[in-house]
Amino acid sequence: LLLSGTTVANMLPGAPAALSKQIHKGDVILSVGGEQATSGNIIAHLQNPDEPGTEVTLSIKARGGKVHAVTLRRMATSVVADKLRLFDLFTQVQTAAKGSTHGAALVQEALDTWTRMDESAEARWAV
Repeated sequence: LLLSGTTVANMLPGAPAALSKQIHKGDVILSVGGEQATSGNIIAHLQNPDEPGTEVTLSIKARGGKVHAVTLRRMATSVVADKLRLFDLFTQVQTAAKGSTHGAALVQEALDTWTRMDESAEARWAV
């Protein structure tokens, strides 16, 4: 998850939240593991404990106002950090390719391929 406070600003391809297909840009995370989410504590609650495979339940308020629970299986923070770095690199390349239809198309194709590859690993992180 890429967050702005407790609001989902973007989804990190291949990370548990994106693979769940139950959390979307613009959703607000109300609680993590039963603890109220704030901009000051949300990252700690999402990462703690940093034990791959442990589960955490989020209370999500969708853009339409409906509140629902989503249980995710945690990935190691080092794996998520690598995915975030790759996402940042793609974003930088995409920005540099603006004005070049071919360059922007190549970046989008690379992102789409990466997403499909990560979705094939969905079973490992599905709850």
